[in-house]
Amino acid sequence: MISIGIDPAREFGVAIYDQKIGIIKSYAFKFISLNDLEKLIKYEIDLRKPDIIILAQAAGKFTKCIWQHGKYSGVIENLCQKKDVQYLELFDNVMRKAVHGTGKMTKQEVMTATGVDNDNIADAITASKYIDYLDKN
Repeated sequence: MISIGIDPAREFGVAIYDQKIGIIKSYAFKFISLNDLEKLIKYEIDLRKPDIIILAQAAGKFTKCIWQHGKYSGVIENLCQKKDVQYLELFDNVMRKAVHGTGKMTKQEVMTATGVDNDNIADAITASKYIDYLDKN
């Protein structure tokens, strides 16, 4: 199975994970419009044919962050429905507990566990690997 993990923060993190191969691709970018986000997700869905897209849910303290997250998640969820791809949103601590064994991890610990030096990519990788937990349970 193939999953796409997305961490929509100040910097977007994206990771594509194939259970047979591992992480295929991961990247981050600083700003994206809703139109560009739709194009990007559509491109990745058409190219990778994922079974599921997992979005790290914003647990931010700022209303603007939560408001923007709602816009991003709406675009992604809409595309998933159109393309018949399962969609799931999870809080960071839930994903981290399932993938790394504990939900109480700092950003630095998640980066170390995933082997990357960008916290948004690290969370995207964690989100993408949640599919392994779903298969076991």
